[in-house]
Amino acid sequence: MEEAYFKESYDVINKDIKKAVSINYDLFQNPQISLLKYSENIICLITDAENRKAVVRINRPNYHNAEELESELAWITQIRKWTDINTAVVYHGRNGKVLQNFTSAGGFEYTYSIQSFVEGKTLKELENGIYDGMEKVGMTAAKLHLLEEKFPHDKNNFKRFTWDINDTLSEEARWGHFLLFEGMTSEEKEIFLNAEIIMKQRLEKYGRNPNNYGLIHSDLHSENLIIDKDRISLIDFDDCGYGWYLYDLASAVSQQSENIGEFVSAYLKGYQKIRKLSEADMREIDTFVLMRRFVRLGWMTTRKDNGVFEREWKKYYKKTKEMVCEYLEKSEM
Repeated sequence: MEEAYFKESYDVINKDIKKAVSINYDLFQNPQISLLKYSENIICLITDAENRKAVVRINRPNYHNAEELESELAWITQIRKWTDINTAVVYHGRNGKVLQNFTSAGGFEYTYSIQSFVEGKTLKELENGIYDGMEKVGMTAAKLHLLEEKFPHDKNNFKRFTWDINDTLSEEARWGHFLLFEGMTSEEKEIFLNAEIIMKQRLEKYGRNPNNYGLIHSDLHSENLIIDKDRISLIDFDDCGYGWYLYDLASAVSQQSENIGEFVSAYLKGYQKIRKLSEADMREIDTFVLMRRFVRLGWMTTRKDNGVFEREWKKYYKKTKEMVCEYLEKSEM
């Protein structure tokens, strides 16, 4: 499999993006394109003389195939139609399709889609009411899971990858294995591996059934939830896939290294207003929270060029190590 990364920068293909948008969509007259974010994908803001806004996402090559991308866009539309969760509107091109493609001047092929611009502040940007915001995140996740229980997706027809044990806790982990994290001593690697063994055992015992496993967002961190007054909007479904519902809780608190218990409690308060968790679910919250931190350690290691590693690694790793030791102590009781 080819590596999933861009071989051209935004500065190189920005004219190609503008040309593609103008040719394939009727949305704008003389669209102006500016970069919003360049990380996993290239995300651009589209504006025009009438101050209309939309977002174009140029998909990272080799991460998803066309069928998987079309499934993602279909789910965004289903959520908007069947729940009160606000998502972006997915626009159709002149050819009636939601997924478009273009070839850059350099000869590289890209797929892209256009969605409406979602107004508001990210949960991360809120100065006050952060726990109230996290409570809303829990309610949002519960609504997603209830929808999946009522209208489960068929893996044979709705193509997305999984977030199962092998995808998160193995040398083949999708975002990179946590043991690749620089600076780990041999002693630290041993305790992390011991925790990994216990997590895998508990996850296998926990099992997979329609009450705890299905299609999930899988990346509910604070930058993917937009707050506008009382409305919460959900964006960035790039990593949605099949996994445990509790993985959404873990992703919601995955960027935190302080007050994690308070964030978990706020999420659960909101979640259980909509959907009750079982005793078996509650017993594995620590497992999923730690599992996701392992996943993010792998992500930080394999994506050092985005600045997150430099800003966060010391604090994040120190807290994760503390949580590993606590997890092992509890497992011995």
